[in-house]
Amino acid sequence: MIGFNMIICRYAPATQLWRGRLHVMGGSKENRHTPSVDHWSIAVKDGKALEKEWRKEAPIPRGGPHRACVVMSDRLFLIGGQEGDFMPKPGSPIFKCSRRHEVVYGDAYMLDSEMKWKVLPPMPKPNSHIESSLAAIMETYHTKEDDCKRNAYMEAELQCSNGIQSMERKLRIACHASDANIDNVLKLWRD
Repeated sequence: MIGFNMIICRYAPATQLWRGRLHVMGGSKENRHTPSVDHWSIAVKDGKALEKEWRKEAPIPRGGPHRACVVMSDRLFLIGGQEGDFMPKPGSPIFKCSRRHEVVYGDAYMLDSEMKWKVLPPMPKPNSHIESSLAAIMETYHTKEDDCKRNAYMEAELQCSNGIQSMERKLRIACHASDANIDNVLKLWRD
């Protein structure tokens, strides 16, 4: 999607295509520590921006990077994340974080059709660096840690191993999907 720049740079924001708009939410500010609650969107089609300006949307309830963001039942879900990041490497121009410890979130939020954020019950176990580790399968959410069901999303993880030479997709489903034929779900992921 070349051709349109963010209003302000953000580190590891949640990003999702929803209702024909690319939504960019949260992340960290330039120091990679200060959480951002900013939320912008821009209309896109076929990889091209349809607008010249980003539109400011409802800010997220709590800022931070490394969150999962999925769409389910025409709602946008923002899950997990953290505050802070790894310490900088000496002399590195890109690793500038000023915090020694990471605080991992269990937060879960939903953006409804009225563009208002709703706070959902937190995940049973806080999780971060899950930007591409959640998938919407059926309308159920499970975690492998305690088999706790929550309405709307389900945790799954895709892994690539041995780099580009032997891309191996592995789906780890947290637990059985209620009212779903698990063989059909796995087949969809393999294809």
